Amino acid sequence: MYRLFRSPRLRMMEALGLPVHSSSYDEFWPLRDISLEINPGERLGLIGRNGAGKSTLLKLIADLLQPTEGKIAVRGKVQALMELGTGFHPEFTGRENVMSSFAYQGVTGRKALTLLDDALEFSELEDFIDKPIKTYSAGMYARLAFAAATAIRPEILIIDEILGAGDAYFAGKSAKRMRALTAEGTTVLFVSHDMSAVQMICDRAVWIERGRIVADGDPIEIGRSYAASIRKQEELRLRAINLKLSRGDVSEMLTDNETERVFIVRFIAANGGPPNHPVRFYEIALERGGEVIEKVTIGASADDDRSQRVHLLTAKGYMDWGPPQSDEDGRNCRQFVDCNGQYRHAPVSIRVPLGLGLVEEFSVRVMHGGCSGADELLCQVFDGVEYLTLGKLHSPTSSVSGPLSQTFSFEPLGSEAHPSTSESTISRSDFVYGVGTAWIDSVDFVNVAGESRRVFAFNETLTVQIHWTAKSNIASMAFVVCFYGMDGRCVTQVVSPFFFATDNCRSGMVEANFSPLIIGKGDYIVSVGIFDGFTEGQVAGEKPLDVQDRQYRIKVISPVDIKMDRGLVVHPVAWTGRSNEK
Repeated sequence: MYRLFRSPRLRMMEALGLPVHSSSYDEFWPLRDISLEINPGERLGLIGRNGAGKSTLLKLIADLLQPTEGKIAVRGKVQALMELGTGFHPEFTGRENVMSSFAYQGVTGRKALTLLDDALEFSELEDFIDKPIKTYSAGMYARLAFAAATAIRPEILIIDEILGAGDAYFAGKSAKRMRALTAEGTTVLFVSHDMSAVQMICDRAVWIERGRIVADGDPIEIGRSYAASIRKQEELRLRAINLKLSRGDVSEMLTDNETERVFIVRFIAANGGPPNHPVRFYEIALERGGEVIEKVTIGASADDDRSQRVHLLTAKGYMDWGPPQSDEDGRNCRQFVDCNGQYRHAPVSIRVPLGLGLVEEFSVRVMHGGCSGADELLCQVFDGVEYLTLGKLHSPTSSVSGPLSQTFSFEPLGSEAHPSTSESTISRSDFVYGVGTAWIDSVDFVNVAGESRRVFAFNETLTVQIHWTAKSNIASMAFVVCFYGMDGRCVTQVVSPFFFATDNCRSGMVEANFSPLIIGKGDYIVSVGIFDGFTEGQVAGEKPLDVQDRQYRIKVISPVDIKMDRGLVVHPVAWTGRSNEK
């Protein structure tokens, strides 16, 4: 937990050991209630958005920070590559920095010189090794730092984004070395925003958001979920941009900006103050049509992080949110309790993304412990002029154990002055997205005889059959099929010519024939999609109609008579030759 003081003077007083009142600072918990065990030899990838708590966790493990509460047990010597620019002296040459690094680890003399040769060979920086580090590019620095850190086999290797400065060639080389190190017992903790790098390097992934673990497991599955979450955020952003361009003068009527509207939802007793008996709150979620847009776990880390779409307002001396705590069953929560807050209420800030629909289509779901029968607790929202009551909190009953869940609609905030311009969407799984004007009915993989298969041998025919339906005329439907390796990298992606949906033709089937299949032996994940106007001249499709992201899995095997490893791509080749006569 960090203390965020309201003035430098107060921070200095604390540093000098002088007493500082708790109302003079806010508490910020970048991590809380993390429980994690990492075994020897594991390659663990940490993923999550900026500010999720990844680097804080690594700094705790590396003993650069001390935990406010809880315990960390690290068995083994840690070698940490946390940030570019740390560990090496900018005025020293590359050679001097590497030798100093070895000396810090207790290796000097002839052995250090031998290891230096290994680091030089791995980093491929022989021409620059006697130049000052300050003249190196970020990629060169990353190469040398990684080579020096792994020349002596570390027991625990921590890498925080530093490899992102290198090129794809060096990333692949580094991944190979990390696999070799873990085979010898080294534990690797790797942080990156590049999911393909995590899938290539790691055998386990942990997704962290708001200082808590969201998911822990196979990198492929975690990567799919994380990509879906990022895509949802990007879709909100793109819809907001499109809305900003299309709303015109109507945007001037909004209280905040053209793309989002901030509402303050508060809990308050009917008499205008806090309840007579404390009420626990566990979770608050912003929803639309039953779909969770974003939620906050109350009492967990970063529940008052102002960068988040849903966050508590917890300013001491003003609000009546109690400190984070846990209930009898270990669930995170806070109490709405009399803290002598000036405003006598427990408020939550919620940013509603207007690009998704009308304000009245949104609702707030609240999980709470129930209020005492002697209290009448209201859920209210500020409409810019006054607080409107959305409903009353229920009291606990003997028939319901655990927290109560209530949903409060924003319907009273509805206004005809703000018509929705959002496109209709088909709500399906997190891994299926698109505007929904055309959609995929089914996908099948068949062999040359038309038999549905999931296992194919290379050099035979694989046909991807895509059945589609459209609800309007579309003049430029492009179908895309993409094969991914199990490390997350794109193996091959193909885009069809344009197909048409007309009044007389609103459904059909498109086939992508891979004849012969030249993808090598291995397991693959396949994405299939329909785009409006996508061509090979674009980086990505700008208007997805329906995309089934990594929804299918196939296997490619070698023919029985071929034992040799033929690689990722079995490329057609023509051999020619001649004999030299004597």
